[in-house]
Formats: sequence, C-alpha cells, structure tokens
Amino acid sequence: GDANEITLKDLKPATEYHLKVCACIDSCKGEYIYPVPFTTEQCEPDRPLPPKLLGSRLKNSLTLKWTAANDNGSKILNYILEYDEGKGREFVEIYRGIKKQHLLNKLTPATFYGFRLAAENSIGRSEFSDTIQFSTLGTIPPEPDPPMLCEKGVKYLALSWT
Repeated sequence: GDANEITLKDLKPATEYHLKVCACIDSCKGEYIYPVPFTTEQCEPDRPLPPKLLGSRLKNSLTLKWTAANDNGSKILNYILEYDEGKGREFVEIYRGIKKQHLLNKLTPATFYGFRLAAENSIGRSEFSDTIQFSTLGTIPPEPDPPMLCEKGVKYLALSWT
C-alpha cells in the first residue's frame, strides 16, 4: 500500500526483531533495505504456574516448589508466595525471595490451605497464579488402653478396650 508506517502487534517483550522494507509501485518492486534491528521493551514477569507439593504432606508442615516464570527481559528479583492461613479468606505473604521452594512450618493438622504465587522484577510484579489447595495430614489418634479379658472359653476369648 501507500502507507509509510505500520504497527506490529503481538510481539514478545525484550525480544530482538529485524525489519526490512522495500518500495513498490504497481508491479515494480525495489530492493529491500538492509534489515534494521529493534528490541521490544522489558516488562513485568509472566504469571507463574501455581506451586506444587514437594515430598510428603506432614501433620504441621508442607514444602512447596515452583518453576521459574518467564522474566520478560528483566531478572526476577523475588517470588512472592501467599496463603489464606487455612481460613479461605484474604491472603497473607509467607515468603518473598529468589528461591523456588519454601518449607511452611507450624501449620494446623488436617487443614486445607490455599496458596498462590507471583514473580517480581525491576519493572513490576506479575499477576498471581491460580490458587491451589494442599492439606496437612490429620492428627494421629491417641494410643488406646490395653485390651481387657472379659470372658474366656475353650475355643474363644472375649476382649474389650476403650
């Protein structure tokens, strides 16, 4: 066409592209200019995937891990892990740092907790991941009293316990 500008859409952040153009009139086409490089700007990290459970669930602790989010050209400075304290309400930050796993201690037994994760770089913070739920193990029942002999016969025993 006769335009002298174009807007390119759906480009990736912090990515180098090479553009070349040529002039055309009717069926005559000129030579392409030497490709001109340009780089799109950096931006906040992509939304991370939800954390995963690492190892076994325990009565009072869980270990969560996650995969690196795409940094979009600016190094990730922090991962932000939040949980709902097992109440299903507002989220509270429980970890901020560069590691990709975290051990949560002092949790309540037999409780479901909701977790979500965000990534942060010098440009900004990503959206939080989808919320995922994990539960701690239930409490171990107390040891019963020893059985007591109620009745015995030639071919049987009757026992009771509390």
